Amino acid sequence: MGRSPVAELISPLYNPARERPFRYDLLAWFTIVHVAGIVAIWHMAYVHFSINTAVMAGLLFLLVHLSITMGPHRLYSHDSYKASRALELGIAVVNPGAMQDGIPWWSGHHIDHHKYTDTPRDPYSVLHGFWWAHCIWHLYSTRQVPPSARKLMRKPILVWQQRNHVWLGALVGFGLPTGLGALWGDWVGGFLVGGFLRLVVQYHTTWSINSVAHYFGKSRYGVGTGRSNAWLGPLTAGEGTDHGRHHVAPDDCRIDPRWWALDFGKWAIWLCSKVKLAYDLRRVPEEVVQKRAALLRQTATA
Repeated sequence: MGRSPVAELISPLYNPARERPFRYDLLAWFTIVHVAGIVAIWHMAYVHFSINTAVMAGLLFLLVHLSITMGPHRLYSHDSYKASRALELGIAVVNPGAMQDGIPWWSGHHIDHHKYTDTPRDPYSVLHGFWWAHCIWHLYSTRQVPPSARKLMRKPILVWQQRNHVWLGALVGFGLPTGLGALWGDWVGGFLVGGFLRLVVQYHTTWSINSVAHYFGKSRYGVGTGRSNAWLGPLTAGEGTDHGRHHVAPDDCRIDPRWWALDFGKWAIWLCSKVKLAYDLRRVPEEVVQKRAALLRQTATA
C-alpha cells in the first residue's frame, strides 16, 4: 500500500487518554479472543471443516456489522435517519454480538471522534499513532458512558441495552452460533468459528475504520485524515468506502452515495424504509458536501 501521506502529518500530540488507568480486563479479553481465533483456524484445518458453519459465521458477521453501522453509527451518533421501535429493538438485541460495549458507550465515543477529529480530545485519533487508533485506545478507555451520549441515555431501550450488553453479547455472539452449529453436528465449530474467529475479524474490520480509513487511501475532499478505501467497504458493511466524505457529511445516511459503491448500510437502511422500519432518511447533495469541504479547508489554513 506504500507510505500514507497521513504519516507526514503525525507529530507528538498530547493524548489525555494516556493518563487514565490501563484496562487489564480488556487486554485479557482481547488476548482470549485472539488465541481462541487461532484455535478456530486449527480446528477447521485439522479437526473438522463445515461449509455450513463457515457460511453461518459469515452471515452472522454481516448481520452484526449491519447492526453497528445502522445503529450506534448512522442512527444514534449522526441522526442520519429515524428508526421504528421494532428496528431499534432489533438493533439493540443484535448489536451486542459485536462485543464493543453498549450502544450509548460506542456512540458517545464516536460523537467525540467527529467533534474533535484530529485533535488531542479525539478518543481514537490516528495522529496519536496508527495502532492507537486501531486498538490501543480501548486499553485506556473509561467504563462510563461519555457525557456526549447523555441524550441517548434518555431512551429506555438504550438504557436497557447498555446495562445488559454483556449477556446479550454472550447470547448472540456465542450462544446463537453454537446452537446453529449443533443443528448440523458442529457445535464446537459454531462456538469457535462463529463465535471467536468471527469476532476477531469483526474487531479488526471495525477498528480499521479508525486506523486504515484515516491513514491509507485517497482524500477526495482534501479535508482531515479521512480516506476513501473501496476495498475496505465490503469488509465493513460500507463504512470504509469513502470515510473522507463521511467526515464532511456525517449527517448523510449514506457513507458513499455513488451507485456502484459497496455501501451495504445505505442499502439496508433504504430497504428498511420501504417496509416502514426506517424513515426521514437524510441525504446531503454533493454540492453541499463540496461547499462544506471548501469551508473546512479554509478554516484549517486560517
